[in-house]
Amino acid sequence: MSSIYFVADFFAEEVLGGGELNNEEFINLARMAGFTVNKIKSTELTKEQINSGFVIVANFIGLSEDRKEDLKNSGNYLIYEHDHKYLTTRDPSGFKNYVAPQEFLCNIEFYEKAKAVLCQSSLHSTILKSNIPEANVENLSGNLWGLDTLRFISSQNKKDKKDRVSIWNSSNPIKDTLSARKFCIAKKYQYDLIGDLPYRDFLAEISKNNCFVFFPTTVETLCRVVVEARMAGMKTITNKKLGAIGEPWFELKGDDLVEEMTNKRVEITQRILSYV
Repeated sequence: MSSIYFVADFFAEEVLGGGELNNEEFINLARMAGFTVNKIKSTELTKEQINSGFVIVANFIGLSEDRKEDLKNSGNYLIYEHDHKYLTTRDPSGFKNYVAPQEFLCNIEFYEKAKAVLCQSSLHSTILKSNIPEANVENLSGNLWGLDTLRFISSQNKKDKKDRVSIWNSSNPIKDTLSARKFCIAKKYQYDLIGDLPYRDFLAEISKNNCFVFFPTTVETLCRVVVEARMAGMKTITNKKLGAIGEPWFELKGDDLVEEMTNKRVEITQRILSYV
């Protein structure tokens, strides 16, 4: 089997973002399938590594232009896209029909030369394909969670919930806590603000209530937190900027959705590894 070099700006031991958590689980599953997977920071990838194995590129802000050229020349890489790094703004929501003028596009050839560009949702893949028609874009239709995490979320689904709304009181302005608060005030909903906590503490806190309200200002390629809220048995109220809401499984909730994401672990991993 080929050695895999998994390239990212950060890994889960450094940053507990959705992309990093997803990537960590893929790395674990690929290793369980018998592959040798080497974690490589985007700033540290070498030409020798590119020439000696298969490269999966996740977030790549730190990747040099020289290494991008080496990868394009090799043709032996995937892009596992978690946002919109083909745009200088990294956000398509400011453009009509999410299609950016030419001057806002970047890394185009890097996407076009990849064996595939793996996206999180139909919305994500459609937007990317609209901006880079020549890229080989594939919708994975989901994210990866560890079995322990899925069991933990399932346990939150089984607990009694208050008739209140949970709002993520995020320090990140693109999560737009203010719009969620204004919505609840206008609807006279009682709500709790849940701040940035350790991952499982955060999941436990939001799932104490029966509803989660979230109105991000940018296009979320999937939106793990909304999927997690639904797996925990919560009603979700959001806008149309979430990739998850267009997926066929989004109508599921509670343990039905937990089961779906459990099955996705095998499906998504096999689809990615089929390119290696």
